[in-house]
Amino acid sequence: MHEIMEFVLPVVFASGEAMIWVLLIVTLIVVGRGKILPSEKTLVIERQCRYSMVLAPGLNLALPFVEAIAEQIFLCKDAKRDGTLLCFEVRDPHIATRKQPSYLLMISIRNSLLHFETKPVSPQAAFHDAGHTPLCASDKQGTEIENAVHVIGKAWTITLRRIAQPSAAMSA
Repeated sequence: MHEIMEFVLPVVFASGEAMIWVLLIVTLIVVGRGKILPSEKTLVIERQCRYSMVLAPGLNLALPFVEAIAEQIFLCKDAKRDGTLLCFEVRDPHIATRKQPSYLLMISIRNSLLHFETKPVSPQAAFHDAGHTPLCASDKQGTEIENAVHVIGKAWTITLRRIAQPSAAMSA
């Protein structure tokens, strides 16, 4: 390697054009480490005996946020809480675009496992705020999930709003 550098460096520094190309390549490498473009494919992740998630096309950048929520939630294997469904409108500045300022995060419990699903929403969608609507008194797990989502959202500076279950017409 040392022999190669003894040959390459004098050639690069002797030629102004070669020096410009080297600086251009180094700049592209440094600057090119920006935001990863979202995939146009649906991302499905299943963690055996823990959770599963389905991330809609363009929302694969939400993966670290959703996984952080999943790590915070502990489901009792004894308690059957199937049927719990919580929906949140998520405004994440790292994912938001002018056309898509928010997305829908749905968390449910099925077969005693957590299931996460993200969907894009149309900007015109009018959600009914369910933030003050209490869950069933017996749904302690739902309250724990909601608290975990808000704690992680605050830590990640992501705005969350619990909404009533959306109709199919509201999601894009």
